[in-house]
Amino acid sequence: MGLTPERVHDAEVFKRTPYVADLKPGGRFVAKDMVEVGGIPFLMNTLLDRGDLHGECITVTGRTIAETMKTVKWNPDKDVVRPAGQPITVNGAITHPVAPHETQCHAHA
Repeated sequence: MGLTPERVHDAEVFKRTPYVADLKPGGRFVAKDMVEVGGIPFLMNTLLDRGDLHGECITVTGRTIAETMKTVKWNPDKDVVRPAGQPITVNGAITHPVAPHETQCHAHA
């Protein structure tokens, strides 16, 4: 069946995006742990620091992503999200077709 152009694009994104959130099923932590350390903004800030997010994009608040992320503080005592320069792996995942209309992502070491 092969990969559709959309899935090829997904695979390319995964190749250049670091694996920085140590979340299950492959990691040590669950979503509750992520919320306790700052949630998605904490993860977004890490990706912004690496240049993986376009900080100039406007959010629903009317502020840019970069402006919004200025309020997020890094907590070095938390292992749920790794610093931008110390990812778990340098690329996040590989994708392969599991069903005709699905993509499954797997973290790899």
